[in-house]
Amino acid sequence: MRGKLFLTILVFLFPVFVKSQVSAVGINAGYGRNLHHKNKINVCNLGLSLSEYKNGNKDWQVFYGYPKITYNFNYSYFFSGNENTSSYSVYPAIVLKGESKLSYEALIGAGLSFYNDVTVPFISDYSYLASRLNWFFAISGKLVYSIDRFNLFAGFNVFHNSNASIKLPNHGMNTISAIAGVEYRFSEMPKDEKRKAKNELVYKNFPFNIEFEFGVGPKYLLYNTTDFIFEKNAAIFSGAIYLSRRIRFFKPRIGLRITDYKSHSREYKNHVNYIIMGGNDFIFGRVNIFINLGYLVMRNNALLPWNTTMRGFEVHMYEQLGMIYNLKNIGIGARLNARLDASEYMEFFLRYSLPLYMQK
Repeated sequence: MRGKLFLTILVFLFPVFVKSQVSAVGINAGYGRNLHHKNKINVCNLGLSLSEYKNGNKDWQVFYGYPKITYNFNYSYFFSGNENTSSYSVYPAIVLKGESKLSYEALIGAGLSFYNDVTVPFISDYSYLASRLNWFFAISGKLVYSIDRFNLFAGFNVFHNSNASIKLPNHGMNTISAIAGVEYRFSEMPKDEKRKAKNELVYKNFPFNIEFEFGVGPKYLLYNTTDFIFEKNAAIFSGAIYLSRRIRFFKPRIGLRITDYKSHSREYKNHVNYIIMGGNDFIFGRVNIFINLGYLVMRNNALLPWNTTMRGFEVHMYEQLGMIYNLKNIGIGARLNARLDASEYMEFFLRYSLPLYMQK
């Protein structure tokens, strides 16, 4: 166990020191629980972060104040009753940071996690994870107080672990924790130059846009929060239309998403789901990171027409977390689709933005 931990840390730290200029190091600890309603799982977290401050003069760097790129290592210990397991996670993240002595930090990141054991009953009995290696997504919010070169902080983090339904059954593991920690800066930030650049920045008046999205998912179908359907020849296609407008370096949107589940099995049937969604893009040059939330509406027996006891409709809260790279009005990206308590699938998509009017 110690050898695996030491090797993981070395693999994690090597590219950080080679490829980046580390300007701060931080540690944090936290305690929380899972977000699933079926059973209670406690989690203790220990984290290490290495940060690189971005003090360039690009417009998004100026707007976001003192953004950081962080390289994070997290150890999580899960326990429920007399059962326990643990995981190691590594993930890069973008951190938006305020400039004052008492300020905020907002983090969003993605990487990989490795679990020592996913056969413990409090995980396997509820089909949270089907594999030891998983995708890892992190969202965090902190209140930060600066003293000389130290940043003291407290806040929360939300972690999502899932293998994107590469192996089933896999609902995904979601946890929320309260955290506290300290960060030490090796160098000071050029605040005066940054503030001057921010005051001179001119923001454009961007038009409204109609956005069209077309996506394709893998060959795995998730029926509901308890039953999984696996088909080697199935596919999931999606289309969406949104109304959006860029406001400085944010891009809120609202619209309708339609998913078409193509089944090639005689036991199941093709069906269409509708999702009313809203969300926002965080703009970092050509790269956008986005979060969408909405409600999915589907028939209870959409995939199982022979089950006549299931009537009416299911309504699920739906989430998307992803990244897109933009070339003028066309973008290509990837996202994770999930319900509140279950991961569904990873999807690749194209987005086309059509301005509703031209700028003067």
